[in-house]
Amino acid sequence: MFALGSVLDEAKKVAGNQVKKAMETFAASAPVASAHTAINYKTRIEDFVNANHICIHDLVQGVRDDKQISETDKNRMAELTKSFPFCNPPAGRKIDEQRLSQKMELLFYMALVLDSDRLVKYVPTTNGTLGGSGRDMEFERSAIEQMPSAGDYPKAIHPRFTGKPLQPYEPGQRVEYDNIGASIRSRINTLSMATGNGSFYPEQNMAAKLFIDPTGSTQLVKAEQIISRLETEARPRQLTEVRMI
Repeated sequence: MFALGSVLDEAKKVAGNQVKKAMETFAASAPVASAHTAINYKTRIEDFVNANHICIHDLVQGVRDDKQISETDKNRMAELTKSFPFCNPPAGRKIDEQRLSQKMELLFYMALVLDSDRLVKYVPTTNGTLGGSGRDMEFERSAIEQMPSAGDYPKAIHPRFTGKPLQPYEPGQRVEYDNIGASIRSRINTLSMATGNGSFYPEQNMAAKLFIDPTGSTQLVKAEQIISRLETEARPRQLTEVRMI
């Protein structure tokens, strides 16, 4: 689909056999490779581009040499080729690398924020107060897989008093957040403002920045929204369009 794009169906009408041969060649020459290192990833990208180039070249050459295709249809295929995404790169070659790098860095930090929430299951100690800091006994802390907008995102449940001698409370649960660090929070705010997403964290004085991490449900929702917004900006409106976030 990357090679032929939205004109694939039209190409099949004109040169069905040649399309099939080209796609078979493409499938055989484009194995999925892991990308554990930067060099491996670069090689994987190059292989992907080269495989698509071969696919287009084989198709055009096959149509040219196919005696069963009329000259009219060959000319039609030549016109269709101009519409293939691979043959229709962006008109502008200049990329705003600074802005792109800011958006990419912000996306990494948004993933970090989304990974900062933890589901804590706990009971209050018998001589403590319910929910009192330092007076609860945790017995499980786990990562939360759901996105904050999900309907099944965990909600706080207060421990229920049972009055039993050995287990006076049924376990409750709450959501807590890892401290991601003052310098990272500052960088997130800078990137969020620079990319038009506004301030990510509330204003804090110097002492509060060092000792209080305001990351909470509001920030998780913002992180999900920013990721969605950048994804929408980067998504092509049609298969023949190439866009840059």
